[in-house]
Amino acid sequence: MDRKIILIGRNRIGKTKLSALLQQCELSDFDYLHFSSVYKAKAAISECPPCLVLMHVKQKEKVVDFSGHMQENHAHVPIILIMITDRHTSQTLMEKGIHHLMHPEHVNQVSLMHVILAAIEQKRVENELRSRDAILQSVNYAAEVFLSHLDWESRINDVLARLGSATGSDRVYIYKNEMRQEVGLVSMLQAEWIATGVQPLKDLSEASGNEYQLSGFQRWLEVLKRGEMISGSVLDLPPEEQSHLLKMDVRSLAVVPIFTDQLWWGFIGYDQCCQDKKWSSIETDALKTDEKCK
Repeated sequence: MDRKIILIGRNRIGKTKLSALLQQCELSDFDYLHFSSVYKAKAAISECPPCLVLMHVKQKEKVVDFSGHMQENHAHVPIILIMITDRHTSQTLMEKGIHHLMHPEHVNQVSLMHVILAAIEQKRVENELRSRDAILQSVNYAAEVFLSHLDWESRINDVLARLGSATGSDRVYIYKNEMRQEVGLVSMLQAEWIATGVQPLKDLSEASGNEYQLSGFQRWLEVLKRGEMISGSVLDLPPEEQSHLLKMDVRSLAVVPIFTDQLWWGFIGYDQCCQDKKWSSIETDALKTDEKCK
């Protein structure tokens, strides 16, 4: 999880007092970035989303606009607002996505630390549940397509797009295993989905197929044949596997085997480009349900 907190505010609470309180809180493992402008804060958040936004802005219109922007683009980030409001305004702001409202007179070292930690933890749980639901829905959709459509190939791009969106991946692909007399078992790319701005895999790999033994992926052959999956950071993989994946800008991945008639048909792979995402147990448990759906 990112350990950065964005501070927005220009008055004594938003800048001087708040900064002093944060330094006194037992939150030394967080980094703080302060912005007096909401617009500059938006740009910084878009570049690298924080784990929390703490703001003190008097204008209700600016708060509503900012919270709307966050709901649309960064709904996983909680917002704590320090503001004097009436009951009606408080209810409106909470409906607009503000996680917690604090009266300026109630801001102190203890209350601030408690609210920050509680907001981050609650949002983390909400995000994990939302991610789990999205993954399960995409897996169920994939199973429905594979089981109920003879021409599943015509729907595969939609299936991969849903899986990619649900897992927050940059790429999703399906490979099919083929036996070749000269070299043995090879994996052939069958379908691919990529996020906007990500380089397609076909521009980075040979079109003739990847040989497990010659490409250093003999371990994958054994693991996937057992019905197990491979996931995590590329840097945690054996050195002979790292070099090939790093050339493709893969920083973390999840690979799930696909079986048909009890035989290992191929596999579906997800990856995260240029990120060090750790695949959570919630994600991997959900993905395993798709192993025999084809």
